[in-house]
Amino acid sequence: MAEAIPQRMKAAVLHGWHDLRYEDFETPQVGPEEVLCRVGACGICGTDVHIMKGHFKGVFPPQFPFILGHEWYGEIAALGTRVEGFSVGQRVIGEPQKGCRVCPRCMEGRYHLCVNAPRPGKGYKLYGHNANGAYAEYVAVHGTTIYPMPDSLGLEEGVSACNVGIGIEAIRRGQIDIGDRVAVIGVGLLGLIVLQLAKISGAVKTIAVGRGHRLEIAGRLGADEKVDRTQGDVVERVKKLTDGAGADVVIECAGAEEAVQQALDCVRRGGRVVIAGITGQKGVSLDTDRIVLDEIDVVGTRGAPNALSESIRLLASGRINVKPLVTHQLPLSEVQRGMEIFSKRLENVIRVALIP
Repeated sequence: MAEAIPQRMKAAVLHGWHDLRYEDFETPQVGPEEVLCRVGACGICGTDVHIMKGHFKGVFPPQFPFILGHEWYGEIAALGTRVEGFSVGQRVIGEPQKGCRVCPRCMEGRYHLCVNAPRPGKGYKLYGHNANGAYAEYVAVHGTTIYPMPDSLGLEEGVSACNVGIGIEAIRRGQIDIGDRVAVIGVGLLGLIVLQLAKISGAVKTIAVGRGHRLEIAGRLGADEKVDRTQGDVVERVKKLTDGAGADVVIECAGAEEAVQQALDCVRRGGRVVIAGITGQKGVSLDTDRIVLDEIDVVGTRGAPNALSESIRLLASGRINVKPLVTHQLPLSEVQRGMEIFSKRLENVIRVALIP
Protein backbone atom coordinates (compact mmCIF):
# COMPACT_ATOMS: atom_id res chain seq x y z
CA MET A 1 0.00 0.00 0.00
CA ALA A 2 1.44 3.39 -1.00
CA GLU A 3 2.23 5.77 1.82
CA ALA A 4 0.26 8.98 2.29
CA ILE A 5 2.44 11.82 1.03
CA PRO A 6 2.09 15.01 3.09
CA GLN A 7 1.68 18.37 1.37
CA ARG A 8 4.48 19.82 3.47
CA MET A 9 7.70 18.27 4.76
CA LYS A 10 10.62 19.13 6.99
CA ALA A 11 13.73 20.33 5.20
CA ALA A 12 17.00 22.21 5.77
CA VAL A 13 16.47 25.30 3.63
CA LEU A 14 19.15 27.78 2.55
CA HIS A 15 17.73 31.31 2.59
CA GLY A 16 21.03 33.11 1.96
CA TRP A 17 24.76 32.74 2.52
CA HIS A 18 25.31 31.15 5.94
CA ASP A 19 21.53 31.16 6.51
CA LEU A 20 20.43 27.52 6.74
CA ARG A 21 17.14 26.82 8.52
CA TYR A 22 15.32 23.64 9.49
CA GLU A 23 11.68 24.34 8.69
CA ASP A 24 8.50 23.32 6.91
CA PHE A 25 8.69 23.31 3.11
CA GLU A 26 6.33 22.29 0.34
CA THR A 27 6.70 18.63 -0.64
CA PRO A 28 7.86 18.50 -4.28
CA GLN A 29 5.52 17.37 -7.02
CA VAL A 30 6.75 14.89 -9.63
CA GLY A 31 6.63 15.32 -13.37
CA PRO A 32 5.95 12.44 -15.77
CA GLU A 33 9.65 11.39 -15.92
CA GLU A 34 10.39 11.92 -12.23
CA VAL A 35 10.20 9.93 -9.01
CA LEU A 36 9.46 11.15 -5.51
CA CYS A 37 11.66 9.49 -2.91
CA ARG A 38 11.45 9.51 0.86
CA VAL A 39 15.01 10.24 1.91
CA GLY A 40 16.67 7.65 4.16
CA ALA A 41 19.78 9.75 4.77
CA CYS A 42 21.94 12.30 2.97
CA GLY A 43 25.64 12.93 3.45
CA ILE A 44 27.20 16.33 4.02
CA CYS A 45 29.68 17.07 1.24
CA GLY A 46 32.40 19.70 1.08
CA THR A 47 30.60 21.23 -1.90
CA ASP A 48 27.55 21.80 0.32
CA VAL A 49 29.71 23.89 2.64
CA HIS A 50 31.15 25.85 -0.29
CA ILE A 51 27.64 26.59 -1.59
CA MET A 52 26.37 27.63 1.84
CA LYS A 53 29.28 30.05 2.23
CA GLY A 54 28.71 31.64 -1.17
CA HIS A 55 31.84 30.32 -2.87
CA PHE A 56 29.79 29.57 -6.01
CA LYS A 57 27.83 32.81 -5.89
CA GLY A 58 26.08 33.48 -9.17
CA VAL A 59 26.17 29.78 -10.10
CA PHE A 60 24.91 27.65 -7.20
CA PRO A 61 22.23 27.92 -6.04
CA PRO A 62 20.22 29.62 -8.77
CA GLN A 63 17.80 31.14 -6.26
CA PHE A 64 16.70 31.25 -2.62
CA PRO A 65 15.13 29.51 -0.80
CA PHE A 66 17.01 26.36 -1.80
CA ILE A 67 17.55 22.81 -0.51
CA LEU A 68 21.09 21.39 -0.55
CA GLY A 69 22.11 17.72 -0.50
CA HIS A 70 23.14 15.40 -3.32
CA GLU A 71 24.56 12.17 -1.83
CA TRP A 72 21.54 10.25 -0.63
CA TYR A 73 19.54 7.06 -0.62
CA GLY A 74 15.89 6.45 0.09
CA GLU A 75 12.68 4.74 -0.87
CA ILE A 76 10.38 5.46 -3.79
CA ALA A 77 7.15 7.14 -2.64
CA ALA A 78 5.61 7.99 -6.02
CA LEU A 79 6.36 7.41 -9.71
CA GLY A 80 5.81 9.68 -12.68
CA THR A 81 3.63 8.28 -15.44
CA ARG A 82 6.56 7.67 -17.81
CA VAL A 83 8.93 6.03 -15.32
CA GLU A 84 9.38 2.31 -15.85
CA GLY A 85 11.39 -0.42 -14.14
CA PHE A 86 10.83 0.78 -10.56
CA SER A 87 8.11 0.36 -7.98
CA VAL A 88 6.76 2.28 -5.02
CA GLY A 89 8.52 1.16 -1.83
CA GLN A 90 11.73 0.15 -3.62
CA ARG A 91 15.01 1.27 -2.05
CA VAL A 92 17.21 3.33 -4.35
CA ILE A 93 20.42 5.34 -4.40
CA GLY A 94 20.40 8.67 -6.20
CA GLU A 95 22.93 10.07 -8.64
CA PRO A 96 23.18 13.87 -8.49
CA GLN A 97 23.41 14.67 -12.20
CA LYS A 98 21.14 14.49 -15.22
CA GLY A 99 22.40 15.81 -18.53
CA CYS A 100 20.32 17.48 -21.22
CA ARG A 101 20.83 14.31 -23.31
CA VAL A 102 21.20 16.21 -26.61
CA CYS A 103 24.46 18.22 -26.41
CA PRO A 104 27.80 16.80 -27.71
CA ARG A 105 29.12 15.94 -24.23
CA CYS A 106 25.93 14.14 -23.21
CA MET A 107 25.87 12.26 -26.50
CA GLU A 108 29.38 10.91 -25.85
CA GLY A 109 28.40 9.79 -22.35
CA ARG A 110 30.04 12.66 -20.44
CA TYR A 111 26.77 14.09 -19.17
CA HIS A 112 28.50 15.51 -16.10
CA LEU A 113 30.11 17.99 -18.52
CA CYS A 114 26.80 18.89 -20.18
CA VAL A 115 27.19 21.92 -22.42
CA ASN A 116 23.80 23.15 -21.27
CA ALA A 117 24.74 23.08 -17.57
CA PRO A 118 24.90 26.90 -17.27
CA ARG A 119 21.67 27.40 -19.23
CA PRO A 120 18.51 27.31 -17.09
CA GLY A 121 15.66 25.35 -18.58
CA LYS A 122 17.81 23.38 -21.02
CA GLY A 123 17.46 20.08 -19.20
CA TYR A 124 20.63 19.81 -17.11
CA LYS A 125 20.08 19.16 -13.42
CA LEU A 126 22.57 18.87 -10.59
CA TYR A 127 20.52 18.15 -7.52
CA GLY A 128 21.48 20.15 -4.46
CA HIS A 129 23.22 22.65 -6.75
CA ASN A 130 20.82 23.98 -9.39
CA ALA A 131 17.76 21.90 -8.42
CA ASN A 132 16.47 21.23 -4.91
CA GLY A 133 18.25 18.35 -3.22
CA ALA A 134 17.91 15.84 -0.40
CA TYR A 135 18.36 17.73 2.86
CA ALA A 136 14.66 16.99 3.27
CA GLU A 137 12.12 14.30 4.00
CA TYR A 138 11.37 13.98 0.26
CA VAL A 139 13.25 14.68 -2.95
CA ALA A 140 11.98 14.65 -6.55
CA VAL A 141 14.51 13.49 -9.16
CA HIS A 142 14.56 12.33 -12.75
CA GLY A 143 13.90 8.63 -13.20
CA THR A 144 17.24 8.06 -14.94
CA THR A 145 19.19 9.17 -11.84
CA ILE A 146 18.18 6.40 -9.42
CA TYR A 147 19.66 2.92 -9.02
CA PRO A 148 18.32 -0.10 -7.13
CA MET A 149 19.83 -0.48 -3.65
CA PRO A 150 20.51 -4.08 -2.59
CA ASP A 151 19.06 -5.20 0.73
CA SER A 152 22.58 -5.96 1.98
CA LEU A 153 23.56 -2.29 1.91
CA GLY A 154 22.84 0.03 4.80
CA LEU A 155 23.06 3.71 5.65
CA GLU A 156 26.84 3.92 5.37
CA GLU A 157 26.85 2.53 1.84
CA GLY A 158 23.77 4.51 0.82
CA VAL A 159 25.30 7.90 1.60
CA SER A 160 28.74 6.90 0.24
CA ALA A 161 27.88 5.21 -3.05
CA CYS A 162 28.25 8.44 -5.02
CA ASN A 163 31.67 9.02 -3.47
CA VAL A 164 32.75 5.55 -4.55
CA GLY A 165 31.55 6.49 -8.03
CA ILE A 166 33.61 9.68 -7.91
CA GLY A 167 36.59 7.56 -6.89
CA ILE A 168 35.98 5.22 -9.82
CA GLU A 169 36.06 8.17 -12.22
CA ALA A 170 39.33 9.38 -10.63
CA ILE A 171 40.85 5.91 -11.09
CA ARG A 172 39.70 5.84 -14.71
CA ARG A 173 41.18 9.28 -15.35
CA GLY A 174 44.47 8.19 -13.77
CA GLN A 175 44.62 5.08 -15.95
CA ILE A 176 46.03 3.01 -13.09
CA ASP A 177 47.72 -0.11 -14.42
CA ILE A 178 48.83 -3.37 -12.81
CA GLY A 179 52.03 -2.81 -10.87
CA ASP A 180 51.67 0.96 -10.53
CA ARG A 181 52.75 2.76 -7.38
CA VAL A 182 50.00 5.18 -6.43
CA ALA A 183 50.16 8.07 -3.98
CA VAL A 184 46.96 9.65 -2.68
CA ILE A 185 47.31 13.14 -1.20
CA GLY A 186 44.48 13.89 1.19
CA VAL A 187 42.79 11.12 3.19
CA GLY A 188 39.32 12.45 3.74
CA LEU A 189 36.32 10.48 2.55
CA LEU A 190 37.27 10.51 -1.14
CA GLY A 191 40.96 9.83 -0.53
CA LEU A 192 40.20 6.84 1.70
CA ILE A 193 37.93 5.42 -0.99
CA VAL A 194 40.44 6.08 -3.78
CA LEU A 195 43.14 4.24 -1.84
CA GLN A 196 40.97 1.12 -1.74
CA LEU A 197 40.02 1.44 -5.40
CA ALA A 198 43.66 1.84 -6.44
CA LYS A 199 44.53 -1.38 -4.64
CA ILE A 200 41.87 -3.45 -6.35
CA SER A 201 42.74 -1.81 -9.70
CA GLY A 202 46.20 -3.34 -9.63
CA ALA A 203 48.41 -0.89 -7.73
CA VAL A 204 51.36 -2.77 -6.23
CA LYS A 205 51.94 -0.06 -3.63
CA THR A 206 49.58 2.59 -2.28
CA ILE A 207 50.91 5.58 -0.35
CA ALA A 208 48.56 7.64 1.81
CA VAL A 209 49.57 11.25 2.51
CA GLY A 210 47.71 12.95 5.35
CA ARG A 211 47.76 13.32 9.08
CA GLY A 212 46.17 12.30 12.35
CA HIS A 213 43.18 10.04 12.78
CA ARG A 214 42.42 9.85 9.07
CA LEU A 215 45.91 8.64 8.27
CA GLU A 216 45.53 5.87 10.83
CA ILE A 217 42.26 4.80 9.17
CA ALA A 218 44.07 4.75 5.81
CA GLY A 219 46.41 2.15 7.28
CA ARG A 220 43.54 0.07 8.61
CA LEU A 221 41.88 0.17 5.19
CA GLY A 222 44.95 -1.26 3.52
CA ALA A 223 47.30 1.59 2.55
CA ASP A 224 50.78 0.05 2.12
CA GLU A 225 52.60 3.17 3.31
CA LYS A 226 51.59 6.19 5.37
CA VAL A 227 53.23 9.61 5.07
CA ASP A 228 52.38 12.13 7.78
CA ARG A 229 52.46 15.50 6.06
CA THR A 230 53.26 17.24 9.36
CA GLN A 231 56.43 15.19 9.87
CA GLY A 232 59.12 16.13 7.37
CA ASP A 233 59.20 16.66 3.61
CA VAL A 234 56.37 14.81 1.87
CA VAL A 235 58.03 14.78 -1.55
CA GLU A 236 61.29 13.33 -0.25
CA ARG A 237 59.47 10.59 1.63
CA VAL A 238 57.26 9.62 -1.31
CA LYS A 239 60.32 9.42 -3.55
CA LYS A 240 62.13 7.30 -0.98
CA LEU A 241 59.18 4.90 -0.96
CA THR A 242 59.34 4.67 -4.77
CA ASP A 243 63.08 4.03 -5.21
CA GLY A 244 63.76 7.71 -5.79
CA ALA A 245 61.62 7.95 -8.93
CA GLY A 246 58.29 9.19 -7.62
CA ALA A 247 54.87 7.57 -7.87
CA ASP A 248 53.51 6.39 -11.21
CA VAL A 249 50.19 8.02 -10.42
CA VAL A 250 49.36 10.70 -7.86
CA ILE A 251 45.74 11.49 -7.04
CA GLU A 252 45.16 14.77 -5.21
CA CYS A 253 42.07 14.65 -2.99
CA ALA A 254 42.91 17.36 -0.47
CA GLY A 255 41.40 20.44 -2.12
CA ALA A 256 44.31 22.56 -0.86
CA GLU A 257 46.48 24.82 -3.02
CA GLU A 258 49.78 23.41 -1.76
CA ALA A 259 48.60 19.84 -2.35
CA VAL A 260 48.34 20.38 -6.11
CA GLN A 261 52.00 21.38 -6.54
CA GLN A 262 52.93 18.65 -4.07
CA ALA A 263 51.19 16.12 -6.31
CA LEU A 264 53.28 17.28 -9.28
CA ASP A 265 56.46 17.03 -7.24
CA CYS A 266 55.64 13.50 -6.05
CA VAL A 267 55.05 11.97 -9.50
CA ARG A 268 57.74 10.32 -11.62
CA ARG A 269 58.85 11.51 -15.05
CA GLY A 270 56.17 10.58 -17.55
CA GLY A 271 53.72 9.93 -14.72
CA ARG A 272 50.10 10.94 -14.24
CA VAL A 273 48.52 13.41 -11.81
CA VAL A 274 44.79 13.45 -11.17
CA ILE A 275 43.34 16.51 -9.44
CA ALA A 276 40.10 15.68 -7.63
CA GLY A 277 40.09 18.29 -4.87
CA ILE A 278 38.23 21.62 -5.09
CA THR A 279 40.01 24.61 -3.56
CA GLY A 280 36.99 26.93 -3.54
CA GLN A 281 38.21 29.10 -6.44
CA LYS A 282 41.56 29.81 -4.80
CA GLY A 283 44.42 30.43 -7.20
CA VAL A 284 47.06 27.72 -7.60
CA SER A 285 50.60 28.30 -8.88
CA LEU A 286 52.11 25.39 -10.83
CA ASP A 287 55.58 24.54 -12.12
CA THR A 288 54.53 24.16 -15.74
CA ASP A 289 58.14 23.69 -16.87
CA ARG A 290 58.22 20.34 -15.09
CA ILE A 291 54.91 19.33 -16.66
CA VAL A 292 56.39 20.04 -20.10
CA LEU A 293 59.92 18.76 -19.67
CA ASP A 294 58.96 15.58 -17.81
CA GLU A 295 55.82 14.98 -19.91
CA ILE A 296 53.52 14.70 -16.92
CA ASP A 297 49.87 14.09 -17.70
CA VAL A 298 47.71 16.33 -15.50
CA VAL A 299 43.96 15.77 -15.57
CA GLY A 300 40.99 16.94 -13.57
CA THR A 301 38.16 14.70 -12.46
CA ARG A 302 34.68 15.33 -11.18
CA GLY A 303 31.45 13.50 -10.65
CA ALA A 304 30.60 9.86 -11.10
CA PRO A 305 29.44 9.52 -14.71
CA ASN A 306 28.37 6.00 -15.63
CA ALA A 307 29.89 4.73 -12.39
CA LEU A 308 27.10 4.29 -9.86
CA SER A 309 26.16 0.77 -10.95
CA GLU A 310 29.79 -0.32 -10.53
CA SER A 311 29.95 1.51 -7.21
CA ILE A 312 26.91 -0.33 -5.86
CA ARG A 313 28.27 -3.70 -7.04
CA LEU A 314 31.62 -3.05 -5.36
CA LEU A 315 29.95 -2.06 -2.11
CA ALA A 316 27.70 -5.12 -2.21
CA SER A 317 30.71 -7.36 -2.81
CA GLY A 318 32.47 -6.02 0.28
CA ARG A 319 35.60 -5.09 -1.67
CA ILE A 320 35.17 -1.42 -0.72
CA ASN A 321 34.59 -0.68 2.96
CA VAL A 322 32.90 2.62 3.84
CA LYS A 323 31.51 1.71 7.25
CA PRO A 324 34.39 3.31 9.22
CA LEU A 325 34.04 6.47 7.13
CA VAL A 326 30.54 7.50 8.23
CA THR A 327 31.56 8.77 11.63
CA HIS A 328 28.45 10.79 12.52
CA GLN A 329 24.73 10.15 12.09
CA LEU A 330 22.56 13.12 13.05
CA PRO A 331 18.89 13.99 12.65
CA LEU A 332 18.28 16.52 9.88
CA SER A 333 17.11 18.98 12.53
CA GLU A 334 20.75 19.17 13.67
CA VAL A 335 22.03 20.19 10.23
CA GLN A 336 23.79 23.26 11.62
CA ARG A 337 25.70 21.13 14.10
CA GLY A 338 26.55 18.66 11.36
CA MET A 339 27.88 21.43 9.12
CA GLU A 340 30.03 22.78 11.94
CA ILE A 341 31.44 19.36 12.83
CA PHE A 342 32.22 18.64 9.18
CA SER A 343 33.65 22.01 8.14
CA LYS A 344 35.78 22.42 11.29
CA ARG A 345 36.83 18.75 11.36
CA LEU A 346 35.67 18.22 14.91
CA GLU A 347 35.35 14.90 16.74
CA ASN A 348 37.53 12.98 14.23
CA VAL A 349 34.84 13.47 11.61
CA ILE A 350 35.05 12.00 8.12
CA ARG A 351 31.43 11.81 6.90
CA VAL A 352 28.27 13.18 8.50
CA ALA A 353 24.97 11.58 7.53
CA LEU A 354 21.76 13.59 8.05
CA ILE A 355 18.65 11.51 8.73
CA PRO A 356 15.25 13.16 8.10
